[in-house]
Amino acid sequence: MTSSRTILITGINGTLAPVLAMHLQQHPDIKFHLVPWDRQRISPEDHQAVEQFVMNTRPSWICHLGMGPESWAGQLAGLAARLDSGFLFTSTALVFGDEKNGPFETNSPRFPSEETGQYKLRCEDAVLAANPNSLIVRLGWQIGFTRGGNNLVEALEQLMDVEGRIEASEHWIPAVSFLDDSALAMIDLMIAGAQGIYHVDSNAHSAMTFLELVTALKQYLNQDKWHVTASSERIQDQRLLDSRIQVPSVTSRLARH
Repeated sequence: MTSSRTILITGINGTLAPVLAMHLQQHPDIKFHLVPWDRQRISPEDHQAVEQFVMNTRPSWICHLGMGPESWAGQLAGLAARLDSGFLFTSTALVFGDEKNGPFETNSPRFPSEETGQYKLRCEDAVLAANPNSLIVRLGWQIGFTRGGNNLVEALEQLMDVEGRIEASEHWIPAVSFLDDSALAMIDLMIAGAQGIYHVDSNAHSAMTFLELVTALKQYLNQDKWHVTASSERIQDQRLLDSRIQVPSVTSRLARH
């Protein structure tokens, strides 16, 4: 008999959450019932409404992929603990900043140097303070192919549209994964009941520089219009290491046509 689990998911209109939702719905062995968070109905800042909705939904997992106040992340994590439910929060390699050099382990010191990294650090702390059994997955750039989304290909297209060229550092080794691979890794962790901090990075062992990555993406997508030039603007090894996580390498993915 196929089991069924209710998943409460935030950020469904974002970049990664829709991909995660798709793979949850396509899971061959478990029937996942998805409940997307509707901000029009329940504001993340209305703590009473948030609590009532979560307690009424009684999800098996809360997957918090949406952006919002740190207090919302902390409250959701705490409610998951009260329900004895799983809690997943997606963080970012940016918590390590762009001045420190990696590769980074899950326990490496965090020194975020810009707003997004600082925000995610505060969320991580709020989540773990409210629920030490939470699952936090740190990610790098996500490779997706939908125009308008917050993904690497869209960022490169915008560079071409605005500047007419893509300057790619030959001294920056970014953390990066395909959206599908990130989503599938998170589902595996959820099913395993994983807790704590994990890193998902398809470039962890490939160690492609940003210049190599963009050049490979240009070939992979047949984007002859992309004008790629080498730069030294950023010098950092940003890779996220975690021997517990197995995801397809970015080189193997980009070799498929």
